[in-house]
Amino acid sequence: MKQLRPGLTIVCLALLSACSSTQGLEPAVKTIVQTKYEFVLMPNDFIKPCSVSSHVVGDNASHSQYTAYLESVIDTCNEQLLRARSWNNANRD
Repeated sequence: MKQLRPGLTIVCLALLSACSSTQGLEPAVKTIVQTKYEFVLMPNDFIKPCSVSSHVVGDNASHSQYTAYLESVIDTCNEQLLRARSWNNANRD
């Protein structure tokens, strides 16, 4: 029994020295990317309806005036569409 005790002590010391010679653990680095989507409403100026007032056309003069009025309404609507498209393309990314 007396011979066993120094042998166990030597084995324990050898095991302890083996544990101390291991390399330290490097901390794990994790990069977490979280995508956040935000819904952005288009301004109301771009999507308001183009109103056309009804007009009674009697003669050729009033007909040409009403045609000019309708063309101006169409131009206004086209400007709104162009502004809406450019806003949409600018906010796409």
